[in-house]
Amino acid sequence: MYAHIGRYLSRAAQLDSMVSNLVAVFVNPLDPDKVRPLLEKPGAEEKLRLLSKVLPDEISDGHVLIKQLRNINESRNRLAHSAVDSFNDYFAGSSDVGGKVELNRYGRDPLEFDLSKLPKLELDQQVVIHVMYAVLMGHVESRMNSAPMTTVADMIALEGRRKESLFFIPETLHYAQAMFAADKSK
Repeated sequence: MYAHIGRYLSRAAQLDSMVSNLVAVFVNPLDPDKVRPLLEKPGAEEKLRLLSKVLPDEISDGHVLIKQLRNINESRNRLAHSAVDSFNDYFAGSSDVGGKVELNRYGRDPLEFDLSKLPKLELDQQVVIHVMYAVLMGHVESRMNSAPMTTVADMIALEGRRKESLFFIPETLHYAQAMFAADKSK
């Protein structure tokens, strides 16, 4: 259980850095390093507000990416700012991920969290990391070719055609495509 939580929190930090990089590239494509220092202090939610404002209009399904990032951040906050009391599990000999637990928030109302969903949350998070990479690469490539990408789904497909891509694993590519296809309808 703790390994899942640790991986999730670690990848959340990686995503936070990727959001900062994407904002910097969209704000100042010629010199993103000038923007990055301004992104060191804001929290994740503020960075996501910035990203939603600077995401190019031609990326018509960018709101789906923002929604996925917000979901990841919400789960991250629940796990990072709470404690899982696994004292009883320890004595029962259980180390499996599963079941609903109350997250202790030290003086505030506890939150219920279904630990059995952690593996799927991790998969969603890993796919969104790949999607962020695809958006960055798709944006850079479209600027170089003066041919704007119109959707995140286009960028995923383009990235999926590269042999050195993170999306070269068909299952991951299909999962990412399904994630964005399902969210478009909402």
